[in-house]
Amino acid sequence: MGADSPIVMPSPQHWRDFLVNIAIATGLEVRRTGGGGRRGENRADSVVMRSFFEDTSALKAPVDVYWGKQLVRSAQDICSGEIAISPLFAKEVVWDLFEHNFRMELLSLDRVLVPRKYMSAAQRAEREAKVADVVPQGLFTWSKPSLRDEGLAGRLWEDRMEYVEAFRELLSTWPGSTAGVLAVMLAGSRLGSTFVSDRERVERVEAVAYPFYCQTFFEYSGRAPTVPFHTPC
Repeated sequence: MGADSPIVMPSPQHWRDFLVNIAIATGLEVRRTGGGGRRGENRADSVVMRSFFEDTSALKAPVDVYWGKQLVRSAQDICSGEIAISPLFAKEVVWDLFEHNFRMELLSLDRVLVPRKYMSAAQRAEREAKVADVVPQGLFTWSKPSLRDEGLAGRLWEDRMEYVEAFRELLSTWPGSTAGVLAVMLAGSRLGSTFVSDRERVERVEAVAYPFYCQTFFEYSGRAPTVPFHTPC
């Protein structure tokens, strides 16, 4: 495509085609004959698939599937059509997906609102650390998740307090009048000119910060953000 050509983003159908190709390449689905591809497929579709998705032709037959070093399903199970997994594994996988998405979306949005282009290496590192303070372990990706119930979605306010304060500090540097409101919600037991309990302060900050984050994310992405959930127990 030329420099002035618009970038064609993947559609839901492109994602479905990609997943179907994976199923076919791994033997989970047999390619249907007679159609020669889905109706309406054209050169633009081929360009999108090559530009945004990995080549699936090198994928092999199913292999044993593990989660947290535990066998979820063996290759033999998968080939025989036994692909259901236990509810506990399913909850952990979905929780992990939502948690990863939230952390990466938060980082991506902050990089849009506070560009790193003209920052020094030290300033960039400091800003990334500020975002990392919002999430448990300060990690954006991991290979083995900690299922400790903490972070912004912790069930107990004591387990959320540290991260809510980091979230407040981060969002207070974003553009917008609500950021200014968050900026005056000082750390400690003082909220403006009123002394409140730690629990009340956490809940008041959450009432301002969470809608502000969701609205800001929507304004820049056109969709609702992924939000963290309680850890599966």
